[in-house]
Amino acid sequence: MTVESAVQARPVASGEVEEFLDWFERYWRELETFNDYPDPYSRDEYRRLVQTSTDHTFWWGERDGERLGFCVFTIGPHWYRQDLTDGYVDEFYIAPEHRRGGTGRALATLMLAEFGRRKVREVQLSVLLRNERAAAFWSSLGFGKMMYKYALPYAADGSPNPHRD
Repeated sequence: MTVESAVQARPVASGEVEEFLDWFERYWRELETFNDYPDPYSRDEYRRLVQTSTDHTFWWGERDGERLGFCVFTIGPHWYRQDLTDGYVDEFYIAPEHRRGGTGRALATLMLAEFGRRKVREVQLSVLLRNERAAAFWSSLGFGKMMYKYALPYAADGSPNPHRD
C-alpha cells in the first residue's frame, strides 16, 4: 500500500474543534517564522470561523486514525463572475514528523480531487515569500506563479513602515 492510498481526508467534527485549534496554533507558530511582522492569530476568532463558516471546508489528513495534518479550503463563485466556480487553499499543514514521505502530496491530491469533483475553474493559494519549501511543494503539483502581491505595512502611529526583504 502506498502512502497516497493510505492517507484519508475527513471533515473536522464539531467535537474536534479545540484539537483542530491546537494543531492550527502549531501551524501558525511555524508560519510566523517566514513573516517579518506578526500577523495576529486569534484562537477565539478562528474558533468562530470553524464553527460557523458555511464557505470554508476544514479537513483532517489521517492514516489509520492518526492525525497527519489538515487543510482548509474554499469553493465558491468567482468574486464577480457568479457563473464560474473558483477554489482557494486557505491553509495547508502537515506535521513535521510526517513530511517528506508523500503525506502532503496525498492530502493535497484528495483536496484537488474535491475541487475537480465540484467543477472548480481555477484553484489559487498564497505562499509567504521566504517559504521556499512550500513554493516548491505547490509547484511540484502543477501550480505556477500568477501575480506578485505587494504590501506596505503601517506602524501603530499611522506612518508607513516598509517591510524589509
